[in-house]
Amino acid sequence: MGWTALSGFICINLFNVSIISNFKLFYILTIICMGIVIFNSYIILYEYINADYGIKKLGKKVYYDTLTGLLNREALFFYGEELIKNNKKFQILFLDLNNFKTVNDKFGHQIGDKYLKGFSDDLSNLCNNFNSNAYRISGDEFVVIAAQGNGLELKNKLESFEFEEYYEGLKFKGFCIGYSSYPSDGDTMDILLNHADEKMYEKKKLIHPDVSHKSIARS
Repeated sequence: MGWTALSGFICINLFNVSIISNFKLFYILTIICMGIVIFNSYIILYEYINADYGIKKLGKKVYYDTLTGLLNREALFFYGEELIKNNKKFQILFLDLNNFKTVNDKFGHQIGDKYLKGFSDDLSNLCNNFNSNAYRISGDEFVVIAAQGNGLELKNKLESFEFEEYYEGLKFKGFCIGYSSYPSDGDTMDILLNHADEKMYEKKKLIHPDVSHKSIARS
């Protein structure tokens, strides 16, 4: 940056001198300096564009899940806390896939990833229809933030939706879902998520009585 400014300063002075003296050497030096200024300006612009692209690419890595393309846990807390800060009503749906471990054990992790990706695509498409965002917060756990009072309608749609087979011979095993609403069920993301998680866990216990419960609050 400094060299570009210095070159520009020299270029302006040489140009003034060349006009006054009408000396051909100053014209040549002026052209050389102008070339240096243009070249340096190009380098600066190139580096700025690459840096801006790198920041955006990094932002995508920070806020998006690499496997499914859904928003991730960091994005969930960022967006949810923004809604709370602005006192915007919203609902949280907490989804946990049923028997996902058996998918990995029987078909392998590659098919398990395909299963997760297929479900994530369907979930995302459904959420888009309800002006809502889907997040993958861990291996087989997903959260939806539903704005504008769409939570219960979206919950009912998810529970009745016929998810396709994501691999030949592998039927979709379903999920359990819990629900919470801001501000009636809590005033922080940790409280709201734990409330929805507990509701989901109650349903999970009916399918797997021996399942253990763990808090999903941010540490």
